Amino acid sequence: MSGRGAQGKGKGDQPAQDAPEEPTPLFFGGKGQGGGGGGGFDFKNKDPPPPYDGIDPGRTYKRWLREWKIWSNDTDFPEKSWGTKLLRELKGDAKEAIDSLEVDDVVGPAGHLNILAKLDETFKPHM
Repeated sequence: MSGRGAQGKGKGDQPAQDAPEEPTPLFFGGKGQGGGGGGGFDFKNKDPPPPYDGIDPGRTYKRWLREWKIWSNDTDFPEKSWGTKLLRELKGDAKEAIDSLEVDDVVGPAGHLNILAKLDETFKPHM
């Protein structure tokens, strides 16, 4: 019986063994204190670019360009991927407007500039 009593005390000590994990708040990544190569402290803006469909460009294109400029300022995506990210968010008339662009025109650091030039060519006259 005394052996079980000793076990009982040992079990009582278990929360003390878990204690080092308790001070680490969940919103800090839960990786422990000071480790994990940045843990939860890497705040990244990986939202996709604003979508655009080209409907009623006289009313929507200027607003979309504004949203694009804000996104391009805030995003953590590398600039070389902006063209492909933007391409995936275009629908309808906006997607058709850039159909003449080759893949090489869309990928790489100038991809988004080529897409924006095509969109401007198509939609700016309606502004």
